[in-house]
Amino acid sequence: MDDCTEGVQGWGQVSAPSCPDSCHSPTPVCPSGASINSSFDSGVERSPPQSVSGCGDVISLRLLQWNCVGAMSKLPLLQEVAVRDRPHLILLQETLLSEGFSFRLAGYTAHLLPRERGVSRGCAILVRDHIASTSCVPPPFCGDGVEVQGMVLHLAGSPLTVYNVYRSSRAALELGDLFSQAAGGPVYIGGDFNAHHALLSSPLPSNEAGRHISITLEEVGGVSLLNDVNEPTHVRGGRLDLAFLLAPLAGSTVWSLHPYLMSDHFAIVVDLPLPPLPLFEPPPLRCYRDGWFYCDRVKELNRRLNAARRQYRRRHTLPCRRCLFAVSRHVLAEKHRLREEAWIVWCRTLESHFTLREMWRRIRSVSGPRPSCPPSHPDHVAEADRLAQHFADRSASSNLPRSVLAVQGQLSDSRAAAVQAACGQSDPADLPITSRELLAALQRRANTAPGLDGLTYSILSHVGDCGMERLLGLLNLSWSEGHLLSLWKAAVIHPIPKPNAPGAMRPISLLSCIAKTAE
Repeated sequence: MDDCTEGVQGWGQVSAPSCPDSCHSPTPVCPSGASINSSFDSGVERSPPQSVSGCGDVISLRLLQWNCVGAMSKLPLLQEVAVRDRPHLILLQETLLSEGFSFRLAGYTAHLLPRERGVSRGCAILVRDHIASTSCVPPPFCGDGVEVQGMVLHLAGSPLTVYNVYRSSRAALELGDLFSQAAGGPVYIGGDFNAHHALLSSPLPSNEAGRHISITLEEVGGVSLLNDVNEPTHVRGGRLDLAFLLAPLAGSTVWSLHPYLMSDHFAIVVDLPLPPLPLFEPPPLRCYRDGWFYCDRVKELNRRLNAARRQYRRRHTLPCRRCLFAVSRHVLAEKHRLREEAWIVWCRTLESHFTLREMWRRIRSVSGPRPSCPPSHPDHVAEADRLAQHFADRSASSNLPRSVLAVQGQLSDSRAAAVQAACGQSDPADLPITSRELLAALQRRANTAPGLDGLTYSILSHVGDCGMERLLGLLNLSWSEGHLLSLWKAAVIHPIPKPNAPGAMRPISLLSCIAKTAE
């Protein structure tokens, strides 16, 4: 009896004894060339696993997914796999099991989605008896005609949600809700999507499902495709059976093909490591465009808009185009109204014990992520120094003609004396700055980029009465002493590209907003 089975206290707590050398047997290879995990070695007997099993410090949850095309005819194969490989979870598609049909596999609890003749093909999720699990009812909507099963595995420490998806070639796929949920926590998505796309290295041209998966992966973010796109999952070379997982967990997950379990689809084995995981908090920025005010009404509006778009793609006629424009205007108006209502409801929840962190998290989720601003030059510091030196060289007094330099030398003493005499004379403009003048100067300023001190005009306008009094005193002190702070005379130089001149740069100087207000 092999001792490679460990108990797991949870996703964040792992206790694992050492593993004997017998666990490191040679890795077999399936006919398609995909390497298989060593636990498929036919000569190794294993003890019944706990909720998770593995070797050494590597703890893994084994999932098997397969489009079996008839579960009853494949029951002997499933029984053999259950005894030899002991997967913790089995996802089956196209089971062809009708309502009320009894399907049993020793050591597993079966959760069936029955077949409806002419409507659906049936799915099943088989969970090991010792793993506590509950069904997700209702599962997320993934499109008309798409079969979805959801199951929550109650592992110690943190649950794992698993979705089993089957899409026929005629069904419309919508994965926005499902991928948004997967981006926020430990969620595994597997099944037969019947998708073709260049992302999957499909031998056939891209179809609507493949394009939708590619776009949704890019829009949502945080979800990774586990498949090895060089390994087909169908006998005709297609990559129809896909697996998705939260991106931070995907790097250490092992995806492979089963060595002998197949119908017209190859069975897929996924070893999901369970290292100590951080607590999954809601993302600070929304993962979905309408996420912060999403509700059943928004879901229905999105469905209507997508239906109008599909209709226009099928029939490029003027009535379909007018219908699409009308539906789009109606959806935008309704979403604007729902957004305002959700914002008002949230503002009413603000109380004295509401934390600033939570408030800013919600505000950022409403406003959306800031657009990324890449540097205008690969080495902007060196370029700014070069431009500053070039400006200093061009504006140096040494570039003046000799006659001008001679006149400057003759007048320098008289100019210094005149300036000294003017400083000792009183002038009507020597009056101190008033608070009204300061407020008027700040109101006329747009909120531009700050200088070296990092203070913008919006910050200066909201410092309050005490801050405004201190600022006014600082400006009047500088005015009466005739002295400017060195920080006010320092500029931050940014090189920016010249319009209509590729490769040429021009400098802009960012001065202190306080100094510009004093001027």
